[in-house]
Amino acid sequence: MDYVQGKTCNTAYEDVVREIARQEIAGDASLTPIPTYPDSIVYEVAVDGLTWIFKAMEPNGRDRDGIALEAWSCDRAREAGVPAPRIHLLDTSCSRFPTSFLMMEKASGESLERLALSERDLGSALRELGSLMRALHEIEMPGYGWLDETNYRSEGVARGSSHTWDDALFGTVPESIEYLARTAALSANEIEQIVTLIQRATPLVEPHPASRLLHGDLGLVHVWLDPETMSISSLIDFGERMSGDPVYDFCDLDLEPHLLTYVVGEYFGETPPPEDFHDRVWLYAFARSIPWAMKWHERGHLQVIDWVRHLLRTVPRGPSFSPWP
Repeated sequence: MDYVQGKTCNTAYEDVVREIARQEIAGDASLTPIPTYPDSIVYEVAVDGLTWIFKAMEPNGRDRDGIALEAWSCDRAREAGVPAPRIHLLDTSCSRFPTSFLMMEKASGESLERLALSERDLGSALRELGSLMRALHEIEMPGYGWLDETNYRSEGVARGSSHTWDDALFGTVPESIEYLARTAALSANEIEQIVTLIQRATPLVEPHPASRLLHGDLGLVHVWLDPETMSISSLIDFGERMSGDPVYDFCDLDLEPHLLTYVVGEYFGETPPPEDFHDRVWLYAFARSIPWAMKWHERGHLQVIDWVRHLLRTVPRGPSFSPWP
């Protein structure tokens, strides 16, 4: 296993992946391992000028298997007119590969995070992103939080695994705080700040907001643009897909305020965003950061603690949170 900038390229199953590609696409495949975070295996598969992405769960990994609902989310997004990877193959049998896997088309172009665009072109892309997010969020969903893979495979129904939105956000926060305190990943003062903020924030969350399909990790790295058409070619990586308040999908748009305005303006149109919009974006990012800090700190990615500290330094002073300590 090779390490690249904190991500991994797991090449242990290369021969198996090549054989699956040969069977499915009928040709000699050229494989390129794609660096990804632990617990998944990703390859770029090129055959006769066509390029696909192979994605599987790491057999010895610790992440939950969500491959089937990742594929389902891509299909539902496409049905709603949102460009998302076209799924070529989904296999959850574990008969051809040790774990569940899928093969999907590779998006054309490159991510907005990597492209060096003028502000005019970036603004145009961000307005398109706002429109696509609005279309995605028109997909109504039952339940809240992580989409329940077990229920989907047994009953064929995609739904959130929690009954309320506040439980989806805060359900694992107490154990995460306990871990961060026990391991001294954060100082006693920082832990006290987190506990106080969570206690004050929990009552502010509506338990049963309108629930919609969420990408769950919609940073610019997952928004791909085709430079030839200057349009978004795909929203990729629905691995964190979930259901809940659509505002949650703004958490990862780490943009300067004037750039975020392009997305928000197109998303809401002539209707101004809710008064507490920016407060909710911060709150959802903060609620998520605590369990993610525990998860990645356990796996040796200590930089996640810096994100928690950043959020502690940027507590909003908007109407929902005033007065804050």
